[in-house]
Amino acid sequence: MKSSGTYAVTGDGADDVITALRRDDNGDALLLVSNQMPGAKELTLRHRLGPVTELLDPDSGAVCVLPGTDGDDGFSQPFTLADNQSFIFRIGAEATADARPLGRLATWVRADERPVLTLPREWRFKAEPENHYLPVQEMCLDPLDIGLREDWARTGGLDVPGMWQPVLAQSSPFPFCRAESEHYWLRGDFDLAKIPADLGLIVDDDSCLNVFINGAEVKEWSPAMLWNEYNRRYAMAAACRPGCNSFYIRVRTSFWNDPQLGLQSYTSGNIMHLALAGTFQVLPDGRLGVPAPILETGAWNDQGYPFFAGTGVYRQTFSLEKLPSAPVLEVEDAGVAVEASINGHVLPARAWRPFRFDLENRLRYGENQLALRVRGGLGNLIRRSYTSYGENRAYGLLGEVKILGRG
Repeated sequence: MKSSGTYAVTGDGADDVITALRRDDNGDALLLVSNQMPGAKELTLRHRLGPVTELLDPDSGAVCVLPGTDGDDGFSQPFTLADNQSFIFRIGAEATADARPLGRLATWVRADERPVLTLPREWRFKAEPENHYLPVQEMCLDPLDIGLREDWARTGGLDVPGMWQPVLAQSSPFPFCRAESEHYWLRGDFDLAKIPADLGLIVDDDSCLNVFINGAEVKEWSPAMLWNEYNRRYAMAAACRPGCNSFYIRVRTSFWNDPQLGLQSYTSGNIMHLALAGTFQVLPDGRLGVPAPILETGAWNDQGYPFFAGTGVYRQTFSLEKLPSAPVLEVEDAGVAVEASINGHVLPARAWRPFRFDLENRLRYGENQLALRVRGGLGNLIRRSYTSYGENRAYGLLGEVKILGRG
């Protein structure tokens, strides 16, 4: 049983479902019940949150008033939640103006649906706004601030064994603070099969003092927003060359590393975050090259976008000789959210499975244009930056895409 004191979801498998209760601007309760485990769940919703209970159908946008029963335990409504299915209940004092009655709780997956067309697995793909890459880094302290005077950016720093230490999960191997070293240096390499014209280096904030690419200082920067609104972007294409490139960055030690604050950032040796960004694809040999125009269904992590934290746009053209009845677009799986447009009609986004879109009056005979915008997240960028363990999360168009119809 899932219970909060104001509502309860009971039945076999109730402990496996996810529930969340929020209030909208009108004070009505919005209850999400989501089944992300295999197998259908026979459940019952009981609550004392209000006299009117409605089901919000994300597929059609319809709002249906549920009959339910009122008893000693308040409102009660049995329902079935299919595998990877979610319901949103609105509970309030009055019914929505355009709500319609519902004799029984309808399921989103209709039993008489059949596949009309399974789309090919090859898609025209574009990363928006750009791809990201996290190079391997090393760091060293500079307590006497001699790095600039001795031109470390061109000489590679002092060649002292153990001076340059690997950066792991954006942390140094040892704690340090401003009193010990006001500045520190980061260095690393990256390999370019071809130089992207928009190649940039994104850093956290103004703690980045000097950026050197292949020994040349890059001074111009513009505001950027990757981790947060304080990020800066240095345009670095002009300083790069095909093949191996190196960077040296002088950084002001963070205030948050002060041991007197008692924060973990001191004990972990907090290091400034950075990432390369631009129009490129990570090739199998690790070089950054020209993006391939086609991506297959599957995680974009494994197809040249291991650290991508943006929106992947998948496009495909398909033809229909006959229009199906009650057509539905179904994306079996994706990470994280999906927005679809068909023949120029933008459909409401879906943030969880089932990713289903009503295509009524949207399809046409002959050629149809489909675009899927799959919104990823910062997960792999942050996971690499803040943790040194765990597998990357799969992002992108992960499952088959089908056109379904009735009959």
